[in-house]
Amino acid sequence: MHVPDLAHPLISWRKLREKGYTEFGEGDYISINKGTKVVFEAVFNGNLFEIPEISHSAHITYDFWHQALGHLAPSTMDKSLQLYSDADIPARPTNYVCSSCVKSKMTRSP
Repeated sequence: MHVPDLAHPLISWRKLREKGYTEFGEGDYISINKGTKVVFEAVFNGNLFEIPEISHSAHITYDFWHQALGHLAPSTMDKSLQLYSDADIPARPTNYVCSSCVKSKMTRSP
C-alpha cells in the first residue's frame, strides 16, 4: 500500500514473512534476508528503523549514462548534458571508447 503523503515509508513485516523473507536483528541493527542474500539493512533511530539511502555514486560515470541512454553517439551525449540538467551526467572523458559500440560497427568480409 502506497501513501504518498506519509512522512515515513512503512514496511509490513507480516507481508515480508509471507513472501519468504526473514529478519535478523541485534541491538540497533536489523537485516532483511531472502535465503542467504541480504536484501536491505536498517538502523534504529529514535523510535523507527531507518533504511539508509543508497549513494548514487555508481550513476555518475559517463559510461553508465552512455549505456543507459542506449549507446548514444558522442555528439548526442554532449547535447544530452544540456537536456538532463538534473541527472548529473559528467562530460565525456578524452579518448573515450565504448567496446560495445566498436563491436557493433565492425563488418566482416564475405
